[in-house]
Amino acid sequence: GSGRKAARAKGFSSGMAGYGVAEETPAQDMELLARLPEPIVAALDEECTPTPEQVAQFAKDGHIIMRSILPPPLLEVMREAIAEHTYRRNPRTTPLAERNTYDRAFIQVGGMWAHGGLARAFTFSKRLASCAARLMGSPGALLHHDQALFKEAEGGFTPWHCAPPPGLCSPLRS
Repeated sequence: GSGRKAARAKGFSSGMAGYGVAEETPAQDMELLARLPEPIVAALDEECTPTPEQVAQFAKDGHIIMRSILPPPLLEVMREAIAEHTYRRNPRTTPLAERNTYDRAFIQVGGMWAHGGLARAFTFSKRLASCAARLMGSPGALLHHDQALFKEAEGGFTPWHCAPPPGLCSPLRS
């Protein structure tokens, strides 16, 4: 639609047009946001410009750790909101003792952005999208999926496995 075209014109695509994403922000998220000064919340809507050294390191290694992209108080609120979201949508309701090894290893919740609120705001923030796009040398970035993995107390070990590479972002080529 025209919203997607406008997002691409700005260089960033949320990929949400036409997916019936909930626009409301849950009351719990609003309570968390109310604790923060507006300039901290506004950081999600600011663009990120990695240094040439960071872009070069990402190109060389395929990954990078970038500290202080978002203000620590905002990250703390996001951590609380995403944890609450994850536990609320936890698909595993069987007691730990009755689960198999894989299901004891961790709670896994995907598609968090589709439920709106702070998870959606965080996932599709201009700050994170612009950072990903610029690191990849692309006019934008498309998110393939999002997920939260949480270890439960006494949940057991994570079995050996070979996870696919973290191809969570792809350059936007259009």
